[in-house]
Amino acid sequence: MNGDGDVIVDALRELADAEYQERVWAGHSLTEMSSFDECVERLFEDSGLAIAMAKGPVYGGGPDGLLRELDTLVGSVRADGRVEELLRDPVLVRCRSLAARILDMLTDPGTADR
Repeated sequence: MNGDGDVIVDALRELADAEYQERVWAGHSLTEMSSFDECVERLFEDSGLAIAMAKGPVYGGGPDGLLRELDTLVGSVRADGRVEELLRDPVLVRCRSLAARILDMLTDPGTADR
């Protein structure tokens, strides 16, 4: 893949981390800034992942399938309301779980085909 793997891993970590989201996305941190939209943009666009996935296999069957599922799922998150509602959104909760699963696959090669 021509994308930036570090950006992908960092964005997945952020998307999987409810505590980080509460602190940063909700504006409780004076030194950190991010949002759901920025995280998703980094994951799929800034990293080059969306383009790479459109061209063919990126990481292999397991991770690629879950990344496609995550791409669809993040499109269902209602991120246009209050951050507090976003953080409790059941679809975001599913995104967190899926992002954590993908992150495990990408950072622990032994789990890539599970």
